[in-house]
Amino acid sequence: MLDQRKLDALIVVSPVNIRYISGFTGTGAVALVSGERVVLITNPLHAEQAESEVSSFEVLVCESNPIKIAADLVSPYGRVAIEDSVSVGLIKELTSHLSGKVHVAPVEGIIEEMRSVKDKSEVDCIKEAVNISARAFAESLSTLRSGCSEREFASELIRGTIISGAQGVAFDLVVASGARTSLPHATFTDRKFKTGDVVVVDFGAVYKGYCSDVTRTVLIGDSPKKVDETFEAVTLALNTAIENVKPGIEAEALYDLAREVLHEAGLVKHFIHSLGHGVGLEVHERPSLSKGSKTVLYEGMVLTIEPGVYFKGKFGVRIEEMVVVTEGGCEILTKEIERNIRIWR
Repeated sequence: MLDQRKLDALIVVSPVNIRYISGFTGTGAVALVSGERVVLITNPLHAEQAESEVSSFEVLVCESNPIKIAADLVSPYGRVAIEDSVSVGLIKELTSHLSGKVHVAPVEGIIEEMRSVKDKSEVDCIKEAVNISARAFAESLSTLRSGCSEREFASELIRGTIISGAQGVAFDLVVASGARTSLPHATFTDRKFKTGDVVVVDFGAVYKGYCSDVTRTVLIGDSPKKVDETFEAVTLALNTAIENVKPGIEAEALYDLAREVLHEAGLVKHFIHSLGHGVGLEVHERPSLSKGSKTVLYEGMVLTIEPGVYFKGKFGVRIEEMVVVTEGGCEILTKEIERNIRIWR
């Protein structure tokens, strides 16, 4: 990829990207990739960790500024790339250590593009993260009842996620009930569940660095006809998109298919976010399944499909599945997590 861009080397600062290319899970490191060398620069604090985790990179342990060491290493080159996610100050610092003969070019997405397609070992880690989430959610459902608070349920789900084998939760849990479900990213409060409530739970686990991301909409007791109709429409939009996931399709096409279902149901103006996103070492990564996204899906991509409909101040419904793109379509990774849940207590 560097050759295609006519670059001599890439300086990597993002901890997630460093982990992906080298296996190092610590912080404060800098990696250098060129045609001649692959080097991880770290400090004495992380030297032992780097020694145990990194096998394919040359490891340099230094007490001085790693950016200064990286500058020394790339000084013979002509065109050097650095991730564009770094601060302007860091780029200025790098260039201050270089002669004017070295051209520094901030670049976007080189490693992120590689990360978007997972190999078998990565998919296996994601599957285990899903399994952990499934166990934790199933066990915590016994506490989701009228009179239980959002906070109490969230604490049980977080505890269950850790006990079930996760390194931690993948993101701040969404546990929203009643009118608060119209907020797509509502955090939990002390509000108590009531009979007739809609409850949206968005949760995930981390296993060996890889994430899961699942949303379920739970109904407590009888619900109004409008809620049931919305749930059915969102389910149809979800299924329609999943049925069309395959290598070669553009991300925007999946978004349009789900949007058309919601348009026919008269709900499209309440569909206010993308259809989904990639999942891996980060819970939100490439590709984005959104309007205007021309990204072509490839076998090995792991995606969320999560249509949602939100009525301001009233209620919202979102259902989210994770899939991996396969040669002939896709495999639903979250299929064992019950989707149609109605609590009668």
